[in-house]
Amino acid sequence: MAMSPHAEHEFTYQTQLGIIPPVKPFSAYTFQVTDSTTGAPVHGALCILYSASYQQGEGMQASTDFDGNAGMTPEFFAPRSMSVTKVGYKPHLSNSIRAVMNVSLIPTIAEYTVRVFSNANHGRTTPSGALKVKPNEKLTVTATSKTGFSFSHWLWKGVNVGSANPAIFDINEDNTTITAVFTELAPQRDVRVIAGTGGTTKPSGRFTVKSGSSLPVTATPNSGYVFNYWMLNGVMAGNKNPRNFAINEDGVIIEAKFKRSITNGNGGNGDYPVPVTEHVFDNVRLDPGLQMEARKSVDKAVDTSLVLGGRINYTVKLESKLPATGCTYYFIWNNEILFEKGFPLWADAGEERTGVIDIPQSKIRSLNTFEIALTQLPATFNRVLFNVYVTLGYSETPEEDDPWGDGDGEWVAENAWWLALAGGAALLGGAALMLMRPPTPQIIVVGK
Repeated sequence: MAMSPHAEHEFTYQTQLGIIPPVKPFSAYTFQVTDSTTGAPVHGALCILYSASYQQGEGMQASTDFDGNAGMTPEFFAPRSMSVTKVGYKPHLSNSIRAVMNVSLIPTIAEYTVRVFSNANHGRTTPSGALKVKPNEKLTVTATSKTGFSFSHWLWKGVNVGSANPAIFDINEDNTTITAVFTELAPQRDVRVIAGTGGTTKPSGRFTVKSGSSLPVTATPNSGYVFNYWMLNGVMAGNKNPRNFAINEDGVIIEAKFKRSITNGNGGNGDYPVPVTEHVFDNVRLDPGLQMEARKSVDKAVDTSLVLGGRINYTVKLESKLPATGCTYYFIWNNEILFEKGFPLWADAGEERTGVIDIPQSKIRSLNTFEIALTQLPATFNRVLFNVYVTLGYSETPEEDDPWGDGDGEWVAENAWWLALAGGAALLGGAALMLMRPPTPQIIVVGK
């Protein structure tokens, strides 16, 4: 059989019996495909129109949508037969062609198998296991996590399909799996944050935090106190405030330690029940001149049954110097150097240094000598101004507290420069200085 085009899409068909009259254009054809067992629309069914009977000749095809519908408008042939097929259903074949064709597909599998389970036994699903369901049945599944785990998402046919819980699955094929995926929660750790006498902390009390998390804690001192340091599980942990603590174990105890804030009005402070502060060296100037060193000392009687310790607050100022020269200043307590520091060669006149030096209780005697000293290369004319406060802390107010007294050899030490200018008398002044001052360590370091 042959076809030849005709005006306005009319066609003539020539057969052994002769020529068939022209055929007008064909109207659209609609398929409506459902499942014979459930009556539900069948999505993805392949619908084909053929130009000859028994599914022969030219063909035109379309697949059904989610409503089970498919439409076609063949323009070059008149359909004489059709077929509707889908995996899991028996093929539907017919030579009966109508504008609307309702097709009910018969499943070849009466039930589908779907397996529902959870990963790694971290939770459970309801329902669970291997299930038999009808084709295209909508299956509702709920995930329940075990303690220490949380539900994360679903895997449907190996693909992440979200975290809705419960979730509804359209079972549209056989041998599929639904997997509930759970994730482990970070374990909770028990923490206590407490404050010692003299302040508070934020947060405070006992609570739990996730393991591996960082816990920020702030210490706030009360009036008359200052924050001192942290204790972490009984071990000193620095004095940064606020501070973040890494929590990786149970039973963590964080404690803020405070101390009394006692201000002497001149920059000194202590943490003693009874502090006594004195301006021991008030604008004292050491100027070795031609000599190698200059010193000044004072003495102090102390009630050792009550003293708890001491603290030195100092300011030193380099007043003048020769270019490219240096000097070193010292704080000496009972012939022991507590601290030494230098003004280097490149230091400028006018440079100041401040600091705090603790005096341990073990170093305080019933009679104490406190010295300041300055060393230099001879004849470099460094001059340094000292302002030094000393706080002695007592457990209670001492009955007698004698003032600081001048140390031995003070006049010679103060006037060593003038003695040196006296020519030959300089030797006598140096000898007198060595004889009259208390024995101290020999200081030979210059220009630190």
